Amino acid sequence: MKLIHLELRKIIPYKMFWIMTGIYLVSLLFFFYGLPSLIDYFSLKSNAPEVKLLKGFLYNFPDIWQNLAWAASLRFFIKIFLGIIMVILVTNEYSYLTIRSNIINGLSRTDFLLSKVYLAIMFSLVATFLVFITGLVLGILYSPTLTWPSFFSKMIFLPGYFTEILAYLLFAMMVSILLKRTGIAIGLLFVYPIVELIIQQKVPAWMEPYLPVNAINHILRTPNTSLIQYKSPEFTIDLQTSLQAQDFAVALLYAALFVGISLLVIRRRDI
Repeated sequence: MKLIHLELRKIIPYKMFWIMTGIYLVSLLFFFYGLPSLIDYFSLKSNAPEVKLLKGFLYNFPDIWQNLAWAASLRFFIKIFLGIIMVILVTNEYSYLTIRSNIINGLSRTDFLLSKVYLAIMFSLVATFLVFITGLVLGILYSPTLTWPSFFSKMIFLPGYFTEILAYLLFAMMVSILLKRTGIAIGLLFVYPIVELIIQQKVPAWMEPYLPVNAINHILRTPNTSLIQYKSPEFTIDLQTSLQAQDFAVALLYAALFVGISLLVIRRRDI
């Protein structure tokens, strides 16, 4: 609690944190709550009532948990804003020398890192809670079935989303600690997933899911798959109908690796 309190004292007065958080919230809520109106618009323009049925598919219990979690976790979409917030908060410690001040005042290097890990956990919990509240509201509004089994049966995708966001934020934390510069770290946050897409073309197929960002994104892979069960020689996408323990384990191992590398750097580097 002492470390969390210390972090809150740093970020609450920080205007850029609130600006980036506002951008994240607006992007998330605009996408989730604006999509039903967009579907209605296209339905009206195309005179195709079946388009309007798409709302029932996207926002139907229990599939809504999978759909919203998948959309909020897209690597080049809303999730990147959380990564940028993490980068800014960590690199500011180096830019304004607050890491040096904290350690001089008695905070250990391990405690300093733990404070950032707790911050990542807190952000992940808040992001997961937002997805839960959004799913609850939209599901009640648009789902044709409102039963307890349909409500709970796919809620496992929310812990999956939490794990994915946490691992991603710890990756952003590691990048920030390694590079120390806000602009360079944010640039790498955008560029590395592209580099990894190139790397996966050069490695054996079995290795692709184990590349760092791929492993993080492998927990949530496709939306609404219980409604899409078609397979053909031309359509060979591996549809996801549940979460796999192996995907959780690999993502958590990478999360531990990111924390370990960060701790090693902080202990050995001159502050």
